Amino acid sequence: MAAATHERNTAQATYERNCEEHDMTLDAVNECVALLEGLQNGGASFVQVTKAQKNIKKLIKKLSVNSKWGHIAKVLVEMSQDFASGQAVQNVLNLFNDLELNLHESRTEMDRVNTQQI
Repeated sequence: MAAATHERNTAQATYERNCEEHDMTLDAVNECVALLEGLQNGGASFVQVTKAQKNIKKLIKKLSVNSKWGHIAKVLVEMSQDFASGQAVQNVLNLFNDLELNLHESRTEMDRVNTQQI
């Protein structure tokens, strides 16, 4: 019984850590998507872009990237700093949209596995 309790507590701690990182990753994705959409619509000024770049650098430092989605998000967040052309912005925005869908799917699966283990 003690071994099973220890194993479950370890699994729960891992699940909670992964959920926290997942939420931070999703927040970073949403922030970058909002910035990119603003750039596409011409609504972002140089000051907003500069401020967003500072926020992106902070987000990169926060992401501990323990998961495959965290690694992808970190790369995309870094890519979002390149605002050279409208096509580049669209390409990165498309990648963020795909990542967001994958994040939601992986969270559902994570929750399902955790519930099954309990």
